Amino acid sequence: MKKVFLPVALALVAVGSWAFYPKAAETGSHMMVIGNFTLNGFTADANVTTITPEGQMTEKPVEVKIRSAEKVAAGFVEVQKVALAQVNTLSKSGWHVVSAAPNNYSRSGTTFVVQTVYMLEKR
Repeated sequence: MKKVFLPVALALVAVGSWAFYPKAAETGSHMMVIGNFTLNGFTADANVTTITPEGQMTEKPVEVKIRSAEKVAAGFVEVQKVALAQVNTLSKSGWHVVSAAPNNYSRSGTTFVVQTVYMLEKR
């Protein structure tokens, strides 16, 4: 009986200690929402790009009509509204904004590009 008890007790201790063995930390999933506004003269290209954790990319075009400086500002605001609506939609399904990069502005010749990047995480 003593010969059977000791191995069984050691096996139970080994199995029980396995529960306390350190496990790799689970990483959260991340997603990006990017508001893009490109201005070239009096033409503009605007869209909101969503990149899923699996790397799938979807673009939602935003209609922008540029005829004056005021319309340029209105077009940029329209892109921001569509991006915010996308972030709010994703927030309802469990995604949380962990960072929002301020508007990145770049210029190449007569082309101006403005981007806003939202990083979301699912916990």
